[in-house]
Amino acid sequence: MKLLGVPVCIAQGHVWGESRQRPGWQTCRRCHMRRPDPWATSRKTIADEEAPADEPSPGERSHMRTIVVAARKGGSGKSTLTLQLALAAHLRGRNVVLADADPQRSASESMRARSGGGPRHVETMAANLPAIQAQAQSYAADYLFIDTPGGPGPEAGLAMALADLVLLAARPTFLDIAAAVRTFAEARTLGRPSLIVFTQAPPARNGQETQTVSKAMEALQFTNLPVSPQIIRARSVYQTSVALGRSVEELGVAAAADEIGALWAHVEALLADEPQRERA
Repeated sequence: MKLLGVPVCIAQGHVWGESRQRPGWQTCRRCHMRRPDPWATSRKTIADEEAPADEPSPGERSHMRTIVVAARKGGSGKSTLTLQLALAAHLRGRNVVLADADPQRSASESMRARSGGGPRHVETMAANLPAIQAQAQSYAADYLFIDTPGGPGPEAGLAMALADLVLLAARPTFLDIAAAVRTFAEARTLGRPSLIVFTQAPPARNGQETQTVSKAMEALQFTNLPVSPQIIRARSVYQTSVALGRSVEELGVAAAADEIGALWAHVEALLADEPQRERA
């Protein structure tokens, strides 16, 4: 909607500026987050756009960071988490490449449903990821997100070897946690930092976590494994956003948008504190 002639995102409180400087995009006057201009009559894909005047040149950019999202247990919401974080980075003005190495191609299907600009994305196999990483670096990308294959096999390990940070998606269930612990051990063997992210968790009740979530958190704290303080809840809007190729932040659903925004802020802060790692 528009308030006093200025486009305003009620859910997030952003004040969107006009898109004259970069046609097809709007930038928040408060936090400088970007989004596709919903009132633009035509848009170009991100590959066809010219860089905005205030965007740093490739030589001024920091080194690209690679974020690998993994889950050996199926149905954990791995691809959804990859999409939401890649779009969160994109909407904040980062140059993002999304590599879909999952044979199910869920991330790619969602990106094909997206209208307007978005992250570059490519369908690939795990064996080709080093070349994809090099190509993303040549694009002066800030972040490369990799959606990995689920289940057993060496493919996820090939992706994790390239990571600056591995995010382990896990529902707060015994089997998901057991799978996440095994994958954490694999990432540690490769010398890659990891973070377990609870997904599809039941909403808290009256400010209190459900017994399912509480027990899961206690189990992981007992093992001294790193767990994200931000939990992703079971919300139907995540399925809606994937079908539309949009992020929950773009759809303006406050609770889900706050979750993703807080998680991305935490992930970006972790990466800022970590030196870029030598890759296998």
